Amino acid sequence: INLRAEGKAAKGAKLAYYKRGQVYFLMGQYQQSLSDLRQAVELDPQYTDAQNALGNTYFKLKSYEQAVVCYTASLNANPQQPQVQFRRGKASFILKEHGDAVADLTQVIDLQPENADAHYYRGAANAERLDGFADLAGARDDLRRAILLYQSQGKPEKIAKPQRLLDSLVVDVSPSQNPSANAIPDEPATLGVADRGIEQVITDLATDQPISESGKPPHQVQILYNELQPLMPMKHSLLVL
Repeated sequence: INLRAEGKAAKGAKLAYYKRGQVYFLMGQYQQSLSDLRQAVELDPQYTDAQNALGNTYFKLKSYEQAVVCYTASLNANPQQPQVQFRRGKASFILKEHGDAVADLTQVIDLQPENADAHYYRGAANAERLDGFADLAGARDDLRRAILLYQSQGKPEKIAKPQRLLDSLVVDVSPSQNPSANAIPDEPATLGVADRGIEQVITDLATDQPISESGKPPHQVQILYNELQPLMPMKHSLLVL
């Protein structure tokens, strides 16, 4: 069936393409849906319902960049669509465009403070963003809020993901954000034999305790032993490590 039309019939044609594209989508025939919805959008780029449906189809096919393009076209035509803005934010999150995701999801939450999914994805985006603007405190708040909302809205099956992510976020600054936390601590300076004197070195080594119980790291004991060995009289040469 050729649904394309000119002039006055164009409005009916775009509606027909849109409706049939939606039917294909519900039937799981996403490529056919894609074809019809593209035709509807071609006839009228400002047709927000068709742009949204086309974005949803791209999303289902995991073409997230194309989904963002469609959602953006729809929002440019009509900015007051929090659900569309949520989907764009979610697509941006999947694309690891965390700053864009946070911006969209923040606007959604401003309009729909009880939107548990928006809190979850904003929390996840803030936890994962690597652009220097990560807000871990805000991420924890969003994840806790999402858990409470899922509980109150009767969606316990959705709690596991935000709970796991929340558990992974520690209160203190993570090692990746605090380079000194990964630094290898300086080892205590080890003085040479000439600095400490032979008798002190002998005292350090000549202990009745096993090395593992002496409190001395084995590598330090070995250093002392190697320094001392050439200088020790024969009676001390029985010291074995």
